[in-house]
Amino acid sequence: MLDPRRWRPASDEIVSLAENPIEAEVVLAMAKVGWAFCQVHLFEQTLSGYILSTSEVSIGKNEKYEHLDAGAAFLLKHELLNKSMLGQMTGHLKKAGLANRDAKYLELLVSLRNDFIHRFSSQVPLPGDWPRYGYTAEDFSQFPQDVGRHFELGCHHLSSIFIRAGFLKGETISDGMLLWDASSELFE
Repeated sequence: MLDPRRWRPASDEIVSLAENPIEAEVVLAMAKVGWAFCQVHLFEQTLSGYILSTSEVSIGKNEKYEHLDAGAAFLLKHELLNKSMLGQMTGHLKKAGLANRDAKYLELLVSLRNDFIHRFSSQVPLPGDWPRYGYTAEDFSQFPQDVGRHFELGCHHLSSIFIRAGFLKGETISDGMLLWDASSELFE
């Protein structure tokens, strides 16, 4: 069992990293990898939430929804979205009439995500192998940093993509943007 009384205080860790700059570089490089994973996840969840918010994009066969009330249909759509991969969600958007330019942009993000998730750790030497391959922390962290930036920007572009496609409507407000289903009559 872990005994918290045996853990070193955070100040000891900081001093240890300051005394060993190579270890600090490794920690920073790994933090950038973690940040990139977080940005990919945030993008996927934002896209899922936007699709869930619009009635213009259907997930699965329409027969599944015919005999359900609004709440049950929403829960079914949520469940199906949670099982969908990023590429599948993009496919649902294309079927709903997403513009070709926006579809290509999302497909590029899907491809970038797949490269990062499935190939990064097998194609790039991990910290223990850096000296053997002449690799540095900067070399290691450049791709994850670029991935994170692309997905961070992608998150910001999603609202514009959904508004352009007519899936959502929106208003800019002082703290960001208010979005709603384009077919909703509540805000008309």
